[in-house]
Order: sequence, then structure tokens, then C-alpha cells
Amino acid sequence: MSEPIEMDLVTLCGGGAVERFRLACAEVGKNIADPNTDPLAKRQVVLTVTFSPNRDRTESTIEVDAKTKLAGPLPLASRVFTSLRPGNVVGFVEAADPRQQVLDVVAALRPTVVPKTGTQ
Repeated sequence: MSEPIEMDLVTLCGGGAVERFRLACAEVGKNIADPNTDPLAKRQVVLTVTFSPNRDRTESTIEVDAKTKLAGPLPLASRVFTSLRPGNVVGFVEAADPRQQVLDVVAALRPTVVPKTGTQ
């Protein structure tokens, strides 16, 4: 019979606790590197170990979970130009300044559909 392995963070769930922690830290790293998040916001990794003992207290089932608390995306800002039109006020987004020539940005982003030829 082999020696029992003493319980610690490395041996919990066959090394799974450490692996969950590493994966959560990788998520935090990606979130810190994301230019759409606040660079100074604090992030967290919470490792939870839950013990469920049996009735006679001779053994327990252990569950390990790692959760992250990440920085959310930064708010977006834009300018809106307003114009008085008969009966109401109309707003134009920054790219559509009513005093400037309008570029059809939305149409430029639409995919071009090329009809199939020679399929009869």
C-alpha cells in the first residue's frame, strides 16, 4: 500500500485546482490587455474549495471552482449634431454632420452579394 498523499492546493482534484487557477489568471491577463477596459480597474480571481463530508466524517467530497471578476468594457462616447426640422428636432451622429457631405458608411460595411452565374 502506498503512502497517502497529503492534501494541499497542488494535490486537490489531481492538480485541477492549480489548473483552474491558471486558467482564471489567463482570463485576467487577457482582460488587462484589452484596450476596451479600464487599465486601472482591479480584477479578482476567487478560488473556492467546498468540502462535503460524509455522515461518519471519515471522508469528504471536494469541489474546486475558480471565478473571475473582470473589468467591464469602457463606455463609448460620440457627438451628436442636432438640427431643427419642421415640427421636431433631428439628431445626426458625428459621421453625419448635416453641414458635411454624407458618406454611406453603413452601405460600405454591408457584404456584397454576387449572384451565381451559369447555374441552370
